Amino acid sequence: MSTVAKTNVTTQATQLVDELVVCLVNAKIYASSHPRVRDAVQAVLQRLHELVEESRNNPVCLGVADGLVVFDQRPLMGASIGAARLVQCLEQWGSGGLELWDGASATELEELLTGIGSKPQPGK
Repeated sequence: MSTVAKTNVTTQATQLVDELVVCLVNAKIYASSHPRVRDAVQAVLQRLHELVEESRNNPVCLGVADGLVVFDQRPLMGASIGAARLVQCLEQWGSGGLELWDGASATELEELLTGIGSKPQPGK
């Protein structure tokens, strides 16, 4: 893969992380039927589709290591400062990252983000 193509994929992955954070925050604040949540979910699904098309990786794997989001074995240094919120949510669940499939439904994505945005119950 050329450097230009790699940069484009990295930029798209960074944008996907930014959209995930927006969606995560909106899902915490608003009901799932709220337009902000619905729009945020659609934005994530669109970015995910674009990234899959460009990278030819389905699923898209976003890892978490040392407080950073990792894509394609490289930290996404350009991810917004808000990515810390996503990292924190994943770490509190003991998760090393996310596997996002192109073709996931809006309901599935919404349930995922609502789930990781909530605090785990002791013993569960």
